Amino acid sequence: MDVIREHLMYKNSPLNICMKSITPQEQYEVIRILHESKAEVTVCSHNATNKYINTLLKKMKITEKDCSTERLGHQQFHLQTECSPSPQ
Repeated sequence: MDVIREHLMYKNSPLNICMKSITPQEQYEVIRILHESKAEVTVCSHNATNKYINTLLKKMKITEKDCSTERLGHQQFHLQTECSPSPQ
């Protein structure tokens, strides 16, 4: 979570966040930081988020993609191996 926080607060490059790899409390912190960040962010939820988080992501117009089936062209933060994109 520290790496994600640092990236969103101090860097301005594209980022993919796998919500399955962070705790529900950290998901709320990511939403809070995303609200203030200007970084281009893609989120994959894997049905690991609750309805409130999903609603906030939609209102913030955050792009949602499935990181397990798609290879994204920017930096990805995965804390667990099951969220890793499949090799090509």
